[in-house]
Amino acid sequence: MAYADSVLIFFAGSCAGSFLNVCIYRLPRGIGLLAPRRSFCPACRVSIRWPDNIPLFSYLCLGGRCRDCRSAISPVYPLIEIVSGALALLCLARGVGGAAFIYLLFFYALLVISAIDLAHRIIPNRILLLLLLLGVAGTLQLEMPPGGIALPGLLVGALLLLLVRWLGGIIFRREALGMGDVKLGAVVGFFLGWQSFLLALFLGALLGLLSVAFLTCRQSREMPDTIPFAPFLSSGCLLAWCGESVFSFQLSVISSPLSVLEWIAPLNAHLPFTINQ
Repeated sequence: MAYADSVLIFFAGSCAGSFLNVCIYRLPRGIGLLAPRRSFCPACRVSIRWPDNIPLFSYLCLGGRCRDCRSAISPVYPLIEIVSGALALLCLARGVGGAAFIYLLFFYALLVISAIDLAHRIIPNRILLLLLLLGVAGTLQLEMPPGGIALPGLLVGALLLLLVRWLGGIIFRREALGMGDVKLGAVVGFFLGWQSFLLALFLGALLGLLSVAFLTCRQSREMPDTIPFAPFLSSGCLLAWCGESVFSFQLSVISSPLSVLEWIAPLNAHLPFTINQ
């Protein structure tokens, strides 16, 4: 991928992140995505002018403050735009086509869900429903994942997190996992298949435990009553999805060193030198 193409893709992804910020703010508050049509400052409610709505650049030019009321703009807004641009680069680096676009939408939805869960401790059902419909379309049209593991993935994701919810309620004598997390696990399992979902769940739980340990070690900060699981599960999904190609390449190296030469051979036609085989 050329440098100019990478910059363009990142900027397009950050523009999508600007819309994701609108979803993150409006959906939990019951505000329509189409009305009001223009974005507005949460503090003074003044509509944002188009020069002040350019991803990343406007935040830097304004010094992180609203032009009208000078209220501080949350750094979460540029952070979401940066992550959205990085996700666009990551998904399109693995190929250009329908599958890459659907997975990009999948991770964008997980980003919105994670941000809302962090701020409000809820997971909107409408996003989960749209994700499930997107997964069904991808499975039927592009076989991603193959239909043989998509439905088992949904069942494993739902039943496993239901089991965690039930056991957590018995051990801690309170709700350990919300039903929104259970539904999210089912949708993620449908997208990834049951094997990749298990890896994503393990990685997400590990990240969650490390975060809890970090917060516990900080004496100056009290532990929150609830810890949202959606951001950790979403991070585990991304790591599991990215790790599939890495793991498959490592297995090929272990199983047959000749496969590495077969992987390197096509590069000879595109390099100014020759790789000795």
